[in-house]
Amino acid sequence: MLQKRDKAGISNRGSLLAMGAPLYEKTTTTSNPSRTDFKIARQLVMRGGDYARAFEQLNLNWKNLPGALEELLELEKLFRKTKPHIYKCLIKKAC
Repeated sequence: MLQKRDKAGISNRGSLLAMGAPLYEKTTTTSNPSRTDFKIARQLVMRGGDYARAFEQLNLNWKNLPGALEELLELEKLFRKTKPHIYKCLIKKAC
C-alpha cells in the first residue's frame, strides 16, 4: 500500500496520531499463585485474550515498557511540521 501511494504521487499524508507510554505499577506479587490460579489465568487468555484479568488472577501488575516515552517524543519530533497529536500518560492516576 505504501509503494502504491508513493507511485501515485500522494504527498499530503496528514498528521500523526500516537498514543502510548502508559504508567503501570512495578511488577510485583504478594504471594505465589496456585496451580488453580494459573489454570484460571490461562483460561481467561485462551477464551478471550483477557490478559489484564489473567494478571489480576495471578496477583501481578503490568510492568512499564522501557523506552516507550522516548519513542513517542522522537515521533513527535519527526512529525512536528504536521502538528501531530501525541497522547502520553505522565501521571499514573490519570492513565
